[in-house]
Amino acid sequence: GVDENGKVLGVAVLNGSGFGGARLRPPPGPGGDTGPEGLGMSLGAGSERKVRGPEWKVRASAMAMRTSNPIRQVVDRMDWTRAAMPAAPNSAATAKPALSLSIGDPTVLGGMAVHDLATRAVVEAALSKGANGYSPAIGYEKAREAVAAIHSDAKEGVMLQSKDVILTNGCSHALQMCINALADPGTNVLIPKPGFALYRTLIENAGVDVREYPLVPETNWEADLCALEQLIDHRTTAIIINNPSNPCGAVYSKAHLEGILRLCGRRRIPILADEIYAGFVFPGNEWYSMASINASINVPLLVVGGLSKRFLVPGWRMGWILLYDTNGVLTEIREGLHRLASLIVGPSSLIQVALPAILEGVPSDWHAENVLKLNRQADLCYKAASKCHGLIPFRPQGAMYMMIRIDVSSMHDIESDVEFSQKLVSEENVAVLPGRCFNAPGFFRVTFCMSESDLEEAFHRIKQFCARHAAKSRSSWTK
Repeated sequence: GVDENGKVLGVAVLNGSGFGGARLRPPPGPGGDTGPEGLGMSLGAGSERKVRGPEWKVRASAMAMRTSNPIRQVVDRMDWTRAAMPAAPNSAATAKPALSLSIGDPTVLGGMAVHDLATRAVVEAALSKGANGYSPAIGYEKAREAVAAIHSDAKEGVMLQSKDVILTNGCSHALQMCINALADPGTNVLIPKPGFALYRTLIENAGVDVREYPLVPETNWEADLCALEQLIDHRTTAIIINNPSNPCGAVYSKAHLEGILRLCGRRRIPILADEIYAGFVFPGNEWYSMASINASINVPLLVVGGLSKRFLVPGWRMGWILLYDTNGVLTEIREGLHRLASLIVGPSSLIQVALPAILEGVPSDWHAENVLKLNRQADLCYKAASKCHGLIPFRPQGAMYMMIRIDVSSMHDIESDVEFSQKLVSEENVAVLPGRCFNAPGFFRVTFCMSESDLEEAFHRIKQFCARHAAKSRSSWTK
């Protein structure tokens, strides 16, 4: 407030929106100067504003500043411009079209497309005019019933009701909600190494400690259970299991999952199961949901999934949390998740209204065709990578990714996975993600959901690149 002579009488402090909750604070110094902790200005005659004191700087919160995506940490430090690198021996390299094997989005690379029925379901939901308002925070009842139905199997003793389902804004949001419900700052959560980069981001964002248990590439990326158990202490609140997995493409055997469940049951640790790639399992492998083999062990499970991968619609942002809790161990967690769901007032009403038709109507044959296509493309990549000097691929069993080890000792001027990836895009215009993004130095990850012709071209270039960088005494190996 200012009197008729321009003297500051006080500073209005707003509580909430509008002026209803404002109070007048007297100025802390003569002449209306509010000091370093105030506005740093005075109002003179004619309401002329003059900035005084130190420069105004608004600081970010501690939560914001500890948020960091490992992929961005690595990739943003790489120089992806070909101009920054020495010219490749083949001068035509600069004219090669870009090919990206780095993107985990099945929709952008031209190799896969959403089913028409799913698209029509969304259009019909929009035209119905019944999908324009806010939904309940945990999702519409009919949508949750549809999700519960596709995850129930009476033969396996797995039965869910709508009350066991919480709809979320994509699977990443489901992961975030579960981590925030399970863990307080100072506790710890165990995650796989290599693993999905966002696990670390979400956990550290919550002020929680990350502990990584190793996956063994020579045993189809199964978890080292002895090493995993040694990481558990009284402050461990959850273990994340990703099956089928990103970035490894692993599909765990029933025996291995039983081993994980028994360990967690013995140590009384709940499991957060990331099953977003459920159904993406290649011929010759069998996938078991964590819930399907938990009936006799009864470890409390929080399972996350969604539409994005299997239905090829990551941009629709529809995920879910499934609670398997026959002993009532997760009662408080359930309440906590409901409270957390209220932060965004529910996911997209439009996709929720379409969800029952999508889950019930998209034919199983379409899903099976997509899996067979991905399997062919995985086989193409594996065989092509096996012929590249210095590369050791690990054949995926599912999902849409493959990890490839780099024998840098066989290359004369490449010393790391980051350098390999950077030079590859510089010289051949092929992008891959270095293993360091997943805490797997010495590897790189490829995504194989693009067309077969593009995959063939990409690995043709990778083969040329590896031959060009082969150690001089070994370059004849590629001829």
